[in-house]
Amino acid sequence: MALFKLKPIAPIDFKTFARPSSPNIYFVCPAGFSAAEADLKAPIFNKPLAVLIDTLVNIVQSMPRVTEITVNSGNTAQLSYVQRTALMGYPDIITIEFIGLDENRSTLAMYSRSQYGYYDIGTNKRRITAWLSLLKSTLADPN
Repeated sequence: MALFKLKPIAPIDFKTFARPSSPNIYFVCPAGFSAAEADLKAPIFNKPLAVLIDTLVNIVQSMPRVTEITVNSGNTAQLSYVQRTALMGYPDIITIEFIGLDENRSTLAMYSRSQYGYYDIGTNKRRITAWLSLLKSTLADPN
């Protein structure tokens, strides 16, 4: 049993999303996709949406201490995960929305945040940039 319980998680509407004031988050999205300022502009992949989803899901599920959370996100292709820290088991939540641009191109929005504490010493940024790096190298053709 985890010492730090998982707080309730709601689906995110990235279009109207407002960044919290705390620095314990990292947010990636395509230009113009969200009202919130992104920390990093999301890459565009020359792959169909289904390929992007399958590839990233496989990457995320291979990460240590990651479990999928069921969050009803309506009609969007949105998934949420919890990854607990190695030492203390703090839960960090990662929500990913997959975005089809056309038949052969896709991108995503990713929001990683800590549920406990105010600072994260860069953990959320390192996680998302590592996952994106693996995604880019696996798909091998982002713009």
